[in-house]
Amino acid sequence: MTLEVCKQLMAEGFKGNISEVIAKCPGADAFLGGLIGGLIVLGITIAIILLIAIYVYFALAWQTTAKKLKYKKSWLAWIPIVNIALILQLGGFHWAWVFLILIPI
Repeated sequence: MTLEVCKQLMAEGFKGNISEVIAKCPGADAFLGGLIGGLIVLGITIAIILLIAIYVYFALAWQTTAKKLKYKKSWLAWIPIVNIALILQLGGFHWAWVFLILIPI
């Protein structure tokens, strides 16, 4: 019975408020909640994949830069905190500057 009401509303091309559709179709609120939840999960997944891609790009770029500058330990570009030390050493800074960067202002 309830599905028939929902089908009839959709067939007529209901042009009212969405809250009226949810009130008349009892399964519509669950569907809408699931849709919104799915979109949130999809957005978070895309953001994580994008962040991983950016991390890999920068790690490869710094590793290539270190190899071109003939730095012996170019693989340090893949370690999250140590890559800051690598960048500073490639710039000619002392290794102790890493600790100053880690101190919050």
